[in-house]
Amino acid sequence: MPKLSESRLRLIETHMGCLSESEYDFLTKSGEIVHIFMFHTYITVNGKEDGEKIALEKLLKNLHKVKYLKLSIDTVNTTNTRNELMNLKRTNKLKIFNLYVTRFAFDAKSYVKFLEENVHVSADIEIILNGVTAEERQTFETEVTKELHLTNNQTKYEPIIRYMS
Repeated sequence: MPKLSESRLRLIETHMGCLSESEYDFLTKSGEIVHIFMFHTYITVNGKEDGEKIALEKLLKNLHKVKYLKLSIDTVNTTNTRNELMNLKRTNKLKIFNLYVTRFAFDAKSYVKFLEENVHVSADIEIILNGVTAEERQTFETEVTKELHLTNNQTKYEPIIRYMS
């Protein structure tokens, strides 16, 4: 079988698989992905389930056109994650924005700014925070609600933030 030299996918859907960072980059580097749904999928540097997890910003860097994003993938945040995500150049606003994250890269103010710039007002938004206490989640949710009120966006965005231990 010949090797593929280019991927021009518009839809990626995986369930319970493992990809290396280079395999994921190959699938997404065209920047043409509009739908990406990945559930219980491991994306690591070496493609092994127990390998080094990739940073959230690396996962999103080639997804300029994505409108429907559901990622149930355990990633890591780096010291650059928030800034990298805030500076992503997007063509489309997200209509589905579902993330499963171990620690959220945003403070409430930058999260609301990210929503305003990258997420459609009628989007389905769900952030599942894993590994945080109920108190940490409640504090974040309260701060987001206050920030939405301050920016007059409380009726536009109603993010669902779920807590998982």
